[in-house]
Amino acid sequence: MKKLLTISTILLLAAFIAASAASAQGRRMPPGSIPEKDVIAQEAGKRLWATGDPEMRFYKSLKMILSNREQLKLSGDQIKELETLRDELKKTIIDMNKEIETLDVEINTISWEEYDLDMVNDLVAQKYNLMQQKEAFILSVHDRMNKILTPDQKKIVRDMTGGGNER
Repeated sequence: MKKLLTISTILLLAAFIAASAASAQGRRMPPGSIPEKDVIAQEAGKRLWATGDPEMRFYKSLKMILSNREQLKLSGDQIKELETLRDELKKTIIDMNKEIETLDVEINTISWEEYDLDMVNDLVAQKYNLMQQKEAFILSVHDRMNKILTPDQKKIVRDMTGGGNER
């Protein structure tokens, strides 16, 4: 019985490998080309950056600054402050997103046959007020990040980004 099970497993595995190899033959791409799904992901990332999402801009700026710490000559204290800012932002954004999602669920679960318009308007106002607070918080953290850098470091960052909106 064990022999039969082992042989059938080996045959099944061989069939799977043969099928995978056959399907991969039709999808061979020239060296250096990017799979279509990766191109789509890259374009989506560019669109997200182009929309001006403050959270994305902060993380991109911070990643660039921390990855060039030697060139910027960041001190240990500056690195620690920047990492603390990153962690503070992550925690706060997670909490705010939970609250926004909870309000969204509450709004969507209201029975639309009989509802209190004032209550619905209050929930919608709370949701958009929280979204506004979230964006203001992200911008304040980005401003705090810029204040950690010295004027010389800010100049180097501007040069790296091609004169972007770093202060």
